Amino acid sequence: MTGFSGLADRPQNDHLDAERFVENHPVANVFELYRAGLLVGEAVELPEPDETDGGGRRPVPPAGKFQTVRITWEPAQAPPMFLCPSCGSRRYKLHGTEGRWWCRKCANLDFWSRHKGRTVPGLSRARWLRRRLGASAELFSRIEPRSRHHRRYWRLVIELRQLEARIAVYLGANINSVLERRYGPDPPRRPRR
Repeated sequence: MTGFSGLADRPQNDHLDAERFVENHPVANVFELYRAGLLVGEAVELPEPDETDGGGRRPVPPAGKFQTVRITWEPAQAPPMFLCPSCGSRRYKLHGTEGRWWCRKCANLDFWSRHKGRTVPGLSRARWLRRRLGASAELFSRIEPRSRHHRRYWRLVIELRQLEARIAVYLGANINSVLERRYGPDPPRRPRR
């Protein structure tokens, strides 16, 4: 049916619950329903969300299973807005969870993009510090030294080294193994005479 969409094939991190994300649930979009001419009057009948479809598009709603959702029309606004059945707030999208339509806040959903790149604590800060210092973006890589009079620079270097040490501990590896993987083992040495 027009106006219902979702992204079921979005890759998720293993330790984050996929049920927390908006993209894994059906969405009723007021703009698509309005363009299709399906919004007339004070309320609209939305088919009950089917969790088995994984948030994908459904061509036909299930027979006999509908939820009435009130809509509000504002004079200065062309498309109307849904009124959340739970809290009564005005929303452009309602999300289907637990067999009902709710606003994102009532359904306790969050966007996947807010959690992307937040799997390793301190990684974003370490990348930002490396950019600020003008160093290579690779963690644990060499930082060009400056004179001792650049106090802010050295304060940032110390913070970066502490962050990188915590990241190495978090990843369960020591710095030597990380450096060995990156640069290879030590070159063979010549025997002493």
